[in-house]
Amino acid sequence: MSKKNKNSGKTGNPVSESGHATIDFPQVGELVYSGHYAVRISAPECGGVELSLDGGRWQECRNEAGYWWFDLQGLSAGAHNIAARISGGGAPISRRDFVAG
Repeated sequence: MSKKNKNSGKTGNPVSESGHATIDFPQVGELVYSGHYAVRISAPECGGVELSLDGGRWQECRNEAGYWWFDLQGLSAGAHNIAARISGGGAPISRRDFVAG
């Protein structure tokens, strides 16, 4: 007996098994080019997802193609940190370190 995918035949966000926003890309330690990079986040069905770059203010992500996205542009070279959460706070925060070059 095979398991049916929870998202089979559905549109919208992939269901995050963890119940909170999870940063899919960039991966840990990934080299991100400073021109443009789209961060991809998985989350359970929710009203929104927010991202913070290097401890800055929380900014809304866009929902497209079943994931949440945030466009990074003009990053300075060096180490950076992003954090993602379901909008409104209170939910666990997913963090990721990466390098821009």
